[in-house]
Amino acid sequence: MSWIALLPLLLCGCDPVVAVAGAEFPDWLLCLIVGTVLSAALYPVFSRAGLERYLKPLALFYGSLIVMFSLVAWVIFFNRS
Repeated sequence: MSWIALLPLLLCGCDPVVAVAGAEFPDWLLCLIVGTVLSAALYPVFSRAGLERYLKPLALFYGSLIVMFSLVAWVIFFNRS
């Protein structure tokens, strides 16, 4: 049963990394940053267009937008199929 506890440690070595300025970051972290930046860039657009009153609850909407942009960034940049 102790091998089950070690399984996550063995699987974490399969995570692809990206080298940025000599530091290595996991690809999911960079995709999350891209998703957050794109969602933050769309906030003023939705606000000025008056669409925010229809996008309730805002925390769920913007959280989903971050996830969507992060997954699209992963498919575009890191999908190796």
